[in-house]
Amino acid sequence: MPRLLRVIPDISMGCRHVGLVKQMKSHGVEFAKLKQGDVIALLNRAQNILCVMAVLPEADSFGFLGQYKSPHGRVPLEAIGFITASMGGGGFDMNKATKLGLEKLLGRKTREELT
Repeated sequence: MPRLLRVIPDISMGCRHVGLVKQMKSHGVEFAKLKQGDVIALLNRAQNILCVMAVLPEADSFGFLGQYKSPHGRVPLEAIGFITASMGGGGFDMNKATKLGLEKLLGRKTREELT
């Protein structure tokens, strides 16, 4: 199962794949030392764009899994920890990650307690 290792904020998303990798390296992330399935999440300065990079099964390779631009402003930070749990064959499902994050945030409160 994939695991989220780190969230790196203030990344410039205007660059291509190589530029993202250089920015991650400047934050101390060495892909050569990561294991298959390790995931790194990148956030832009405004925190409204999330990019997900992961180590792929091929030796010494990594890849771009997907990008999410929040239509409501900031990416829900409580959802970031659940990105790996919401991954499937087509990338990651941000709605599922947000739902899991909100459920954890709210705990086991009943509907009556929330109103």
